[in-house]
Amino acid sequence: AGSYGNSQSINIANGSVTIFSYDTTYHEQGTSLSSGNRIYVADQGVYEIITSIQLKNTNATPTNAYTWIRKNGVDIPDTNGGLLVPPSLSTASLISVPYMIALNPGDYIQVAATTGSANVSAVAFNENDINPSPAGPSIAINIKKIAVDIGVTGPTGPQGWQGNQGFQGNQGFQGWQGNQGNQGWQGNQGFQGVQGF
Repeated sequence: AGSYGNSQSINIANGSVTIFSYDTTYHEQGTSLSSGNRIYVADQGVYEIITSIQLKNTNATPTNAYTWIRKNGVDIPDTNGGLLVPPSLSTASLISVPYMIALNPGDYIQVAATTGSANVSAVAFNENDINPSPAGPSIAINIKKIAVDIGVTGPTGPQGWQGNQGFQGNQGFQGWQGNQGNQGWQGNQGFQGVQGF
């Protein structure tokens, strides 16, 4: 998991793409920051990525700003999100977007933005800018691995311990002995043979 931010305000270019950079590492384990704006992952898996950007518009009219994710320098389809930033000289509109992206070891991600007008920026706040309050980054990003792969069954866990054998039940009662049957009838005596001469 990794968490990065930028303590400085960043101007968003009008009509071209701005890649956000980071100057502060809040947490880093299994990720690494390179070239100031590339966040690399060490392991294969599905990652949840959450960006938080404080947008400021000093124009007199509302202005659209858009932000999305790049993987290895290529825009990821369907990750673009837009916000109509109201006109203001002293406040910022916070946009927070979650993504879920499959990454391989050595892949890197970047956060890109663009706007159709000048005078739009991601603005950072210093400590105690407004009453007693902590500083706030112009952009913050959190990335964490949430699965090895979605849709693939993981390895089978170890078999649990065999339970104790239950107690043997009591032996049932012996049935009653049946009554003795009646004795059969004695057969008739046979005829006596004829006496010889």
